[in-house]
Amino acid sequence: MNEKEKLLNKLRVKIFFHRKLYYTYDESILLDWEYDELERQIIKLEDEMPNFRPLESIKLYLGNEIPSGIRDLIFRLLETHQKESIKC
Repeated sequence: MNEKEKLLNKLRVKIFFHRKLYYTYDESILLDWEYDELERQIIKLEDEMPNFRPLESIKLYLGNEIPSGIRDLIFRLLETHQKESIKC
């Protein structure tokens, strides 16, 4: 996986996390312009790498429920982050 693909995956996880907070828990960490910029970055990268656009493409899920595979990944990442935060 090249650097652009890694960045795209990281940004996808981040945006789905923020969507879950907003749509499920009515919480928002990002300012509107920060969220919009995150979306623009993802769309730009997906357009640059059309062969790397998965079913979880942001273009397909704007405002919709998070796909279960991405949701599970987000929860695993959050659990890992929480465990690492406790160690510090």
